[in-house]
Amino acid sequence: MRKHRFAIRLLLGAALWAGVTAGAGKMEVQAAQPAGIVQGFPAPEEKEAVAPEGTDALQGNTFSCYVTDPNGNRVLGYRAPQDGITYLFLPRSVDISTLELTCEGRVQGVSKGKWDPQTGIWSGAFRKSGDTAVAHLTAGDAQVTVLQSELPSVQLQLHGTTLETVQLDKNIKYPGNSLYLTNTDGTTDVIAEDSLEFKGRGNSSWKEYDKKGYQIKFAEKTSVLGMKAAKKWILLANASDDSLMRNMIALDLSKELEMAYTTDYRYVDLWIDGGYQGTYLIGEKAEIGGSRLALEDELGVLMELDNAFYAEEDYWFYESLLDAHYTVKESVEEEDENQIRYAMASFQNALERFVLYLYQTPSGQVTLEALSSMIDVDSFAKYYLITEYALNREANNSSFYWYKDGESDVLHLGPVWDFDTCMGNEDLDVNQYYEHLHNPVMNRLLASPAFYGRVKEIRTRYDAAFRKLTGRVDSYRKQIASSAYMNYIRWNTLGEANPKGYSDFADTYGKSVSNLKNWLSGRYRTFHLQQPAAWAAMNETGTALIVHTAIPRETNLQAAVWSAENGQDDLQWISDPVMENGETVFYVDLSAYQSLGLYQIHLYETDGENYRLLDTTVYFRFL
Repeated sequence: MRKHRFAIRLLLGAALWAGVTAGAGKMEVQAAQPAGIVQGFPAPEEKEAVAPEGTDALQGNTFSCYVTDPNGNRVLGYRAPQDGITYLFLPRSVDISTLELTCEGRVQGVSKGKWDPQTGIWSGAFRKSGDTAVAHLTAGDAQVTVLQSELPSVQLQLHGTTLETVQLDKNIKYPGNSLYLTNTDGTTDVIAEDSLEFKGRGNSSWKEYDKKGYQIKFAEKTSVLGMKAAKKWILLANASDDSLMRNMIALDLSKELEMAYTTDYRYVDLWIDGGYQGTYLIGEKAEIGGSRLALEDELGVLMELDNAFYAEEDYWFYESLLDAHYTVKESVEEEDENQIRYAMASFQNALERFVLYLYQTPSGQVTLEALSSMIDVDSFAKYYLITEYALNREANNSSFYWYKDGESDVLHLGPVWDFDTCMGNEDLDVNQYYEHLHNPVMNRLLASPAFYGRVKEIRTRYDAAFRKLTGRVDSYRKQIASSAYMNYIRWNTLGEANPKGYSDFADTYGKSVSNLKNWLSGRYRTFHLQQPAAWAAMNETGTALIVHTAIPRETNLQAAVWSAENGQDDLQWISDPVMENGETVFYVDLSAYQSLGLYQIHLYETDGENYRLLDTTVYFRFL
């Protein structure tokens, strides 16, 4: 009989176990403050919806405008509902000093510049970003403000589809589109005409936010803003992060900790079919490739622990020992289904061997030598430090990448990914910890003095990387301030509730940046490694489960035990532990439990009214 135990995520609750076995499955699955702009960001005003200024509904008297860039693409004006101003968000390819607006509507004259009623061209009114002028209409005035940030510009022109159509289904790929990427100095970085594939991307962010992420694919490998050439690139919206910085901060930390591979990104402004979409990150897709994750063996595979969206993937398996689903994100052999399955099976076998070792070996007997034969120890230690420091709870349930380069390779963690909801914007303060209690792998590893010692060494070696994160906030603010100003005119979400249900967005962009900086500063002062208590032994004797823990009996210890099959309908509280050889021992009556699978055991300290969780573990029962 095999007996196993490990810590699991408390927030996931109980899993259904009736008839479940580990296996593989293939599922059918039918985005420098410019002159003239005042520093800071005003809180959004609550206003009733009104007809656009200068509109006469009876006569259809409306105003709109656009400019044409040097590549012949229109850049459309955007009338902001919060203030009624028409904003022209301009890419770097457009020279403001020679700007000519094509206007539509009953314009009678303009406050400055030259108006040509025959052509509808308005020229000479603007000289720099932030300049404002007024078009006089038959039924009022229309204010126009031009804005241009300091970031590179990405302009996408869709052919044969519209953005609204793309947003109906993120999985549909649309070929034959065009991309124009302009550097900050106005020079061209990339032009790809009538050859670009475009699609949506994202899971919860795609569903919850109007500002969405996208994926583009060039016809051939292309370098973007100095990054290594590849075909696929991601446009990341950062819609759930009011600072627009958290992903970049986490990626910077990954690079500073010298993770084997960290995705590379750059800030840009994005336009699609002339409509401004806001501040985005463009960068590398987490994928296998010579310039990215360099796997070479035919069984090389990049996997994702994804309990939230695994059913949407083609290849996945359920790992019962971790109560987790793993999906194939990329494989070296992309076209051979059998090879993909072999690679997945190779990964699964290695994963089970590793977990069984943690499960069956007392914490004090786990060695780095043994671990190194199964995992890349430092990648696990660094991944833990990054996710725990950032308090990224989502990394336990999704966006948790593992990889393995064939049969002879060990398991690796990385690249780190998806840090837009952490670092204080989802109700966890600087004094809290999460990973060591709720990540089953990290809980078992950290209980080992050998692995815990290695984590302490790495934390000390890279202390400067953690210390200077607050300075990176200042650097990024200087870089993206003018773009962020434009972004929050286009997406008027400051001061609103976060659709994901986490902390509300800050009232101003300045406050969002201060919140992040203060959180990182406080985290550095208070962060100390936490080591879970070792569960020394666990075994069955007849109908009794005997649980030993190294936690000494203090005022009052209680254990909560239940099977995972039907929630907590068979919950037992064990209130009378005994001391044996310096260890606290609980005797659990198993006569009421008849199911194969997981039994959760949570240990609490209590004064009779309040309960403080000390540790969690899981017993895996084989009948």
